[in-house]
Amino acid sequence: MRWLRSLLDRSGYSKVGVPSALSAACVLALLILQIAYQLTGILGFSLSLVLVAIAAIIELLEQGSNRRLAKLSELCPQVTLAFATGYQSGLSLADSATDLSEFGPERLRSVFRDLADGLDSNLTSFEALMIAKKKISEPNFDRLFEAVIVIEKFGAAGAAAELQNLANQLRNDLKIRHELAAKQSWVTGSAKSALLAPWAVVVMLSARPEAKEFYVSDSGLILLLLGALVSLIAYRYVAITGNLPRSEGTFKC
Repeated sequence: MRWLRSLLDRSGYSKVGVPSALSAACVLALLILQIAYQLTGILGFSLSLVLVAIAAIIELLEQGSNRRLAKLSELCPQVTLAFATGYQSGLSLADSATDLSEFGPERLRSVFRDLADGLDSNLTSFEALMIAKKKISEPNFDRLFEAVIVIEKFGAAGAAAELQNLANQLRNDLKIRHELAAKQSWVTGSAKSALLAPWAVVVMLSARPEAKEFYVSDSGLILLLLGALVSLIAYRYVAITGNLPRSEGTFKC
């Protein structure tokens, strides 16, 4: 279940274990199944609702992950300029990390505090930066930390100019992504909402005795489960095609 572990980490739930998440999902699925069956008496619809609910939870986690990464990416140019200022002023990497742990973005101060502590201990700059990179786990910050690793390895000559250039690149990338996201959001939102329409029709038709009689039959069960499967495939396709590709975590001078 590496994908679930990765999804939880990216969504900010790194402290939640995979077994705990699966157990909670099973309990929720049984609860939804019981309530839906008691209300409708249609097993196929109840099972389909469970599948749709699980897909909705995964989608919410992915949206939370995207929001978290978006907020972190907006902080990256500011942090990049802070490192550039530090190199320009002749500060060491440890000093720059200490400054960021005190005056940098609040949600990242603990990361830079650990970075400064690691540099003050026996960790090399490469090891300390790789730990910080893994903790933040955001493509733009990956580019920043890779740039700093190169600077620490080959010397700080021209480091400030390179980091200022990187900050400008990050700002331009963010601007373009914001514009694209605004244009795509209403399209994907409408497409996802349209997937709920067939199930609204099922609910309305189930109020008719002859329709409910069909839904509770074996043929109705197969039809509803097949419809749920097609809906999930379409939902996943819309989610994948509607999401913007993530930035590559590679630094280019």
